[in-house]
Amino acid sequence: MKRRFFMCLLTAVFVMALFCVVSNGGVSYAAQTFTLNYPTQEQIKQRYKQLNLDFDKSTSYTENYSATEPYAAGNISQSDRQNALNAVNFCRYIAGLPDDVVMTDEYNALAQAASLVLLANGSLSHSPQQPAGMPESLYKTGADGAGGSNIAKGYTNLARSVIFGYIEDSDKDNISLLGHRRWLLSPALKTIGFGMTGSYSAAYVKGTKRSETFAGDYVAWPPKNMPIELYKSHSDNYAFSVVLGDDYDEPDISKVTVDISNQNKSWHLTKNSTGISEYLTVNNSNYGGKKCIIFNVGMFSQNDTVTVKINGIYKNGVSKPISYTVNFFSIYHDHSYTSKITKEPTCSSAGEITYTCECGDSYTKSIAKKEHSYTERKVKEESCTENGLITYTCKYCNDSYSKQISALGHKFGEYEIIKWPTAESDGIAERICARCGLKEQHRAVLKNPSGTTSSVDSETSDIEPADSEASEVEPADSEASDIEPADSEASNVGPTDSETGEPDSSDEVSIEDDETEEVAVEDFDDTLYIVEEPDFQEERSPAESGVPSLVIIIVCIFSTAVLFVIFLLGKKKQ
Repeated sequence: MKRRFFMCLLTAVFVMALFCVVSNGGVSYAAQTFTLNYPTQEQIKQRYKQLNLDFDKSTSYTENYSATEPYAAGNISQSDRQNALNAVNFCRYIAGLPDDVVMTDEYNALAQAASLVLLANGSLSHSPQQPAGMPESLYKTGADGAGGSNIAKGYTNLARSVIFGYIEDSDKDNISLLGHRRWLLSPALKTIGFGMTGSYSAAYVKGTKRSETFAGDYVAWPPKNMPIELYKSHSDNYAFSVVLGDDYDEPDISKVTVDISNQNKSWHLTKNSTGISEYLTVNNSNYGGKKCIIFNVGMFSQNDTVTVKINGIYKNGVSKPISYTVNFFSIYHDHSYTSKITKEPTCSSAGEITYTCECGDSYTKSIAKKEHSYTERKVKEESCTENGLITYTCKYCNDSYSKQISALGHKFGEYEIIKWPTAESDGIAERICARCGLKEQHRAVLKNPSGTTSSVDSETSDIEPADSEASEVEPADSEASDIEPADSEASNVGPTDSETGEPDSSDEVSIEDDETEEVAVEDFDDTLYIVEEPDFQEERSPAESGVPSLVIIIVCIFSTAVLFVIFLLGKKKQ
């Protein structure tokens, strides 16, 4: 009985130990699996202070190296390696991964020998040739180290190569894989080694032997909260990466789409997004993790909030899209920016505004194109018969266009009777345009109350009113449509009676338009109408037309003489 009780107790203890939760470096994970644990921005700031990362220190050597015979790998200080390890664990921490990666002497030696071989050859290669005269054992260590390391050239210390080399990884030669980043952010990474010789450096990353298994859906970089100080680029492009967890099917570039946006702009990326500034690809090779979706739309700024949504990814054939946000912030202090327009926007191109903090940090944003703002200038005045012209010119870009102004048309005043009609002939009415002074004449005719026209014979010469004072007709009050004679006591206007010289009250004077519409000037016993005919010419008698009467008489005599001669000749022939 005691034995059975003891066995049950041991089983219970074992089960509890199996599922106990272990806390390490702010990351909580089960004994067999773990998921991401994103820190807050304040926690990231505190961790950065604790790690005291130094990206500006020069590399110091505890053993000198020699890249020529006799070769010597040399060695760097422990503080240089620790600075690099802190950079790796800091990136893993903000990505929500376990930040407990450690160095081993074995991996440090492999990385150090690798950096020497690369320096001796003067080039980067994961399969370097053996430098002339290098001992076999040293070369083999260096070749093995180069084959399992992230390698770099041109960084002043290892920490810089980690953050601004391996983690960024967005240059044109690496963006399609992001292999260096994926190794350092591999959920399985547990041990690492660093080496540096001259300007060549290496980080041995094959220590992916973590006993715990990642059970999350994905690892994203930039992560949920991204320090702007780590977000640097030499080419103004910084790729995003999402490595899917084991439960996801391998992504297919023909199906994957990415929608990404911030406060000012949005992008939709597909398999056709192949430009460096709008880029999408998929890589399923194993660089510390498979199933990697890589995309890029350029750089973002401090305080930007970026939303990402990935479609076209599946778990066991079932669509399982991913959505997350990235918040860019500063780990140093709250920047206070002043703005300056560094490129004025025009009507055809966007401008640019630059924000600069007293600490030296700066970023730029686009300014939308301006709308045209036109000012108008009249280049040709309109008249009664001709159109005018206005030119509109944009004050920003000098773009211009013109618009016609319709002709005003004549503005005629009241008719003035300059020749009164009689029973035998039409009269003449004249009106003048108030704008251009054009005089326009029309026929004036009389109509009696029955509506018949008194003027019949157009060949009869005009008869002027007997009374010279009565021949002048002034327009009535401006509101009246009728025209009255100058004598205010005369109630009727018409031709003078042949005996009395007064207007004949039995007739009306009519003035008609060219479409036979009659325009009444006065509506009493006699009415004056004006016939508005185009190109009206006053009918004149032969005497008025300027043909001398003497000439007519001579022509008549000559014609008579000719006829008489013809008559006589005819007589003789008989």
